[in-house]
Amino acid sequence: MPAVDSLSVPMIRLFDERDIQFLRKVPGYSARMETGFRRRRCRIFRGYLRSLKAEFLVAQTELETLRIESPEDYQQLALILLRCRMRLAWAMWQAWLELLRYRWELGSAGLGPVVQRLESIRAEIRRWIPRIS
Repeated sequence: MPAVDSLSVPMIRLFDERDIQFLRKVPGYSARMETGFRRRRCRIFRGYLRSLKAEFLVAQTELETLRIESPEDYQQLALILLRCRMRLAWAMWQAWLELLRYRWELGSAGLGPVVQRLESIRAEIRRWIPRIS
């Protein structure tokens, strides 16, 4: 697994249980406050997932352009993009499941490894299709 980079740290930190523990100690705390807090954090993370998906769609568009302009290079990149698509789909499922666990308080969210996986897929796509960086 690659090292955590500066882009993934805020997403991993977003679900740190210490924030909830702190919130519970604040005078005037209510379960409603915590629900709102969790809901806002989930909304931010869903935006992150949408941005990853949008970036992947840009990569697919670039690949289609390459298919027209340079068919010989297309073959190699198409396989790489297919592998990234499969990895991304799996990581997205894991992210959504962890997000549900966090939102409905079904355990702590283990999003650190998922975010690292998503960021490694993003890095691989950017390495092979540099125009989307």
